Amino acid sequence: MAAASAGTAVLSGCGEERPIVPSMVSIVRAPVYDQRIYATIRRMVEEHRLEVRGRHVVIKPNLVEFEPDCSINTHPLLVHAPSKPFAGWAPPVCRIAEGPGHRRNTLDLAEAAGYFKILPRFRRRFCGSQPG
Repeated sequence: MAAASAGTAVLSGCGEERPIVPSMVSIVRAPVYDQRIYATIRRMVEEHRLEVRGRHVVIKPNLVEFEPDCSINTHPLLVHAPSKPFAGWAPPVCRIAEGPGHRRNTLDLAEAAGYFKILPRFRRRFCGSQPG
């Protein structure tokens, strides 16, 4: 009986109609990753009128493998750039989160991809799979 009551409680909200809130998406061409990416990200944040004050922001890059001459991973500048506009709009918490498959040590991948060099206090801001 307890299981049936729990199931009823969980399903009771299924009949509620909620408005669909469209997602905001930008697709922007970036021929190279350099300092211009910061202005591009700031412009996108402003155009979408993102309100981040008092919110927690999570940036989720892809850290899969490491090949020095290949763009397998999200470039560290593309991860650092969104944190710059957010840093000026206090007091959000801006974290970087990733947990790749393949049982990889994410911190080793981040080191090889240049995240520690480009992102200040990367280890403090990082949430994800780490050696245990």
